[in-house]
This record gives sequence, C-alpha cells and structure tokens, in this order.
Amino acid sequence: MGYMDLHIHTTYSDGTDPPQQGIIGSALRGLELVAIADHDSTFGYKEAKEEADKWGIKLLTGVEISTKNYHILGYNFDINNKKLQNLLELSRENQLDTTRKRIERISSYGIPLTFDKVNNFYPHSSRLGKGNITLTMLKDKECREFFREKKSYFDISSMLYDKKEGLVKSVPGKRQIPPEKAIEAIHEAGGIAVLDHHFK
Repeated sequence: MGYMDLHIHTTYSDGTDPPQQGIIGSALRGLELVAIADHDSTFGYKEAKEEADKWGIKLLTGVEISTKNYHILGYNFDINNKKLQNLLELSRENQLDTTRKRIERISSYGIPLTFDKVNNFYPHSSRLGKGNITLTMLKDKECREFFREKKSYFDISSMLYDKKEGLVKSVPGKRQIPPEKAIEAIHEAGGIAVLDHHFK
C-alpha cells in the first residue's frame, strides 16, 4: 500500500472542502487509501465514494466521535449500522447544544459572534463545533474588526480553548457520551476504534 490519509474532514463537519474536493485533492497528492473522518457524521461518505471510484482511490468508512473525555476514531465499519448511527445522532445533538453555549459565552465578552453567523458559514455541516467557531471568527468581518480595534492579533483557538485560560475551556454538553459506548458501537458495526489526539 502506498500513501494514505485516514483523517480527512469535509464541510459536513469542520473541513473547508466538500467530500468530492477532498478526494480530488487526495488523488492529486498521490494518495491511494483515504477515510473521511468527519465529526459525528458519515453524511459525506456516499459523495466521497462516488468520486473515489472515479480516481481509483480506496475509501474506508470513517468517523470521529466526540465523547466525554476523548475523540474516538472509527474505521472500516458498516455505515448502515443502526446502533452506530443512533449514537452519532445523539452526539450531534449534544455538540450542537455545547456549540450554542460556547457562542453565548464568547459573545458575552463583547465579541460579535452569533450562532447564525457560524451556521451561515457552514450551512451543510451536520455537526457544528470548535473548528467552525474558530474559522467563523476569522472569516467574519465584524469579528475581524473587533480584534483589529482591540489590537488583539493572537491564536484564536488558544484564546478560546486553552485548558487553563481559555474563554470557553469548559462548556459541558447535556448528554456527553462515554468513550466506552463509542468504542462498543464501532466494534458492533464491525469497525476498528482508535483514540484520537495525543495526551496532554
């Protein structure tokens, strides 16, 4: 097997390209095996599969599940497994609730961010999260002007999510999924579960 990328995000979560463009970009980079691992969603798989077949790329089913303590990657599972899809739907609902709370807290500091702005920049996203919030603040003219006026040019992601000093470092969701449940659902769908991100 040649080169691979098993962690591609699309506009169905917090990626910048639609599934087809992600596959085309992979082909142009010489990749032979890829997985669309959107956050809490497999909605991009069908579009990606059609494009992957055109380019002769092997496409694995993939997903990145948000759980209470970690993000769990799932690969090579049955995409039609009902238990897994029900869990992903629950996780999307939880993440939407958490995202709304994060935006409310961010706007309480005077930053001109709203849920509608995030949603308008990512209308096809099935799961709005941290990445969508951060990129919206960079894209939105009012947010950029706010930071320019404050002469605050810094790492927005660290400002928001730093574990010690981030503005929204701790915003719990209403139904956080235990990582064991995500792993169990992936295994029952015939897939492989992998812990995402390194320990800090």
